[in-house]
Amino acid sequence: MASEGISQFIDLGAGLPTSPSTRETAQAVIPDVRVAYVDNDPVAVTHLVALAQSCPGVTAVDSDVREANVVLARVGEGIDLRAPACLIMGSLPHFFPPDVARDLVRRYTAALAPGSYVVVSVGRSDGEASERFISLYRQSGSQLYYYTAAEIAALLESLEVVPPGITEARAWRPDGTCAPALSPRTGGLLAAVARVR
Repeated sequence: MASEGISQFIDLGAGLPTSPSTRETAQAVIPDVRVAYVDNDPVAVTHLVALAQSCPGVTAVDSDVREANVVLARVGEGIDLRAPACLIMGSLPHFFPPDVARDLVRRYTAALAPGSYVVVSVGRSDGEASERFISLYRQSGSQLYYYTAAEIAALLESLEVVPPGITEARAWRPDGTCAPALSPRTGGLLAAVARVR
């Protein structure tokens, strides 16, 4: 997205800061990138606030992603929603039933300017990798929801999905190619990128 000129990123359910982070990855292309990290886990928020205090252009939002209006108001303190931005919902939709996740995507994208992008990754609902993925989260007490390919596509129904469409997250490439060493069913996540018209 940064290579497409997007300089603003909203990372929903960001979790603990990692490296390379959304900010670091985008900043390698656009030095003055702005990033809003959103989470409501107290430990994650503490780390995100510390990051925001030490990194210009970073906003930490302590809020539940289900409260889209609250999140968007807080995100608006550091991100100009009148200009294109990239909304990232990485490994997030599968924590909600498909109809709830679809409504969340709809509410957030309604606030984005034309030319914005949405990135989603969702736990796949088929194969051994899916069973491992779901099992790990269930051990931690988290409820996950299985998504069919049609339900994943429905998350992005009002958007323009860019090539290569919905595919294994590890194999997604902006030019539509896949890493040749990957078999089609070795990962537990499916991903897609879509453009707001």
